[in-house]
Amino acid sequence: MRGRLSGVLVVTVLVLAAAAIYAIAAESGAPAGGAAPAAGPAAGPGGAAPAMTPEEMLARSEDRMKTSGASEGTIMRNRQMQMAQFAIEEPIGLVALKDQLKLTPEQLKKIQDIVASARTQAKAVLTKEQVDMIDKMKDTPDSVIAFSAQMRSRMGSRRGQRGGAAGGE
Repeated sequence: MRGRLSGVLVVTVLVLAAAAIYAIAAESGAPAGGAAPAAGPAAGPGGAAPAMTPEEMLARSEDRMKTSGASEGTIMRNRQMQMAQFAIEEPIGLVALKDQLKLTPEQLKKIQDIVASARTQAKAVLTKEQVDMIDKMKDTPDSVIAFSAQMRSRMGSRRGQRGGAAGGE
């Protein structure tokens, strides 16, 4: 009996070691055996999709938006929201945190004025063609939360047109 338990223990340890090696290889994108990777992206741990670069994620998002019938302006707005980087002290970011920062009405007004002035100054630098391009984004949501809600709604209504997720996909 003791010899059998010892054998089961050895097999269990080997299985766990193989699983750990597979998980490490999957995370690095290399196959567990060290051979050249097969064509196509390697699956991550548990068969999950591999990690994508920000550019790949953006391209995938834009492809889905085109498929859902999003306008050129909406796709541009998505790119703007996804790729924008701003400092912690960015005025528009401070406005978004007005409650957490406990901004006084006077502080909020001053920061909103700074935001409006910066927008006017930035737009003045653009050419007529560039202004025309950004004007395509005028009827798009003005926050990531509102944008996400609009896209979920759009994608949900398109699924309904195809007969729902179970029947149409």
